[in-house]
Amino acid sequence: MQGTDDQAKLRDFIRRYPATQYTDAAKQRLDSTIRAAQEREEAVRAAAAEERRLKAEAEMKAGL
Repeated sequence: MQGTDDQAKLRDFIRRYPATQYTDAAKQRLDSTIRAAQEREEAVRAAAAEERRLKAEAEMKAGL
């Protein structure tokens, strides 16, 4: 599992091998992968919201 960011593979490894010397590392990798995905999603949402705001602002200025 070393080097993978595939959440499904990490979950499968943890489920199949819950008590190996690598399980804790796999859990940490899964947690960081999930956090990174959440941060990317939030950044996308924020960028979309900013784009909508700028578009609305431009439309208001054009209508004045």
